[in-house]
Amino acid sequence: MLSFLNPILLLGILGASIPIIIHLINKRKAVSHKFAAIDFLLETNKRISIKFKLRHLVLLILRVCLLVFLALSLARPFIKNPGGGAEEKNIPTSNVIIIDDSFSMQYSDRHGSFFLSAKTAAKQIIDALKKDDKAAVITLSSTAFQVLPELEDDKKRLLNFIDQSQPGFTATHIAPALDAAVEILTTAKTSAKRIFLITDMTRNGWDPHWFKSGHEKLRKHVSRIH
Repeated sequence: MLSFLNPILLLGILGASIPIIIHLINKRKAVSHKFAAIDFLLETNKRISIKFKLRHLVLLILRVCLLVFLALSLARPFIKNPGGGAEEKNIPTSNVIIIDDSFSMQYSDRHGSFFLSAKTAAKQIIDALKKDDKAAVITLSSTAFQVLPELEDDKKRLLNFIDQSQPGFTATHIAPALDAAVEILTTAKTSAKRIFLITDMTRNGWDPHWFKSGHEKLRKHVSRIH
C-alpha cells in the first residue's frame, strides 16, 4: 500500500496548475487584418503555427510533470508492509523485544545510561500493547541459552524481566538474537509479527554474512522490524 511520510506536501501538486493557467492567460486570439499582399504566405504560416503549438504543448506537459514529480518527492512516498498496519486494523500482534545488554551499553552520555534508556524504551513498548497482543523479551546474552521465552500477555511479568535485566561484559552479537526472535515468532498464530531491536548500533555487532542468508527468514516470519 502506497503511503507518504509528508502527505501535507502533496498540496504542492496544485502548483502544477500554474503553467496551465499562465498558458490560458497568454493564449489570446489574434486580431485578423486582411492584407492582400501577404495572402500567399498564409499557408506557410499555418504549417509553422502547428509546429510551434505542438512544441509549446510538449513544454507545457514537461513543466506540469516536473512540478508534480517535485511535490511527490517532497512528500516522500513509501510502500507500507502488508503486516505493518496492525495498529490501524486493530488486530492482535506477536512481538519480540530484543534488548542489547552487551558491554558497550554500560556507557553513558548527557542523557544518562545507554542501558537505562533501552529499558525505558522496552517498557514503553510493553505499555503500548493492546489486550490481545503477546510479547517476549530477550537480551543478547540470554540467547546463548537453549531455552527461549514464550510469547505471553502478562505485562507485569514482562516488565519485571526488564527491571531485573542488567548489562554484562559480553561483546555485541545481533545475529543470534534475531535468530532467537524469529524462532519465537514461528510459534505465533497472529498474522502480524514484529521484532523490536533496542541497541546502541555498535558496528562490530552486525554480521553481514548473516543478513545475506537470514534476510529470507526474516521476510517469511516477520511483518516488521523496528
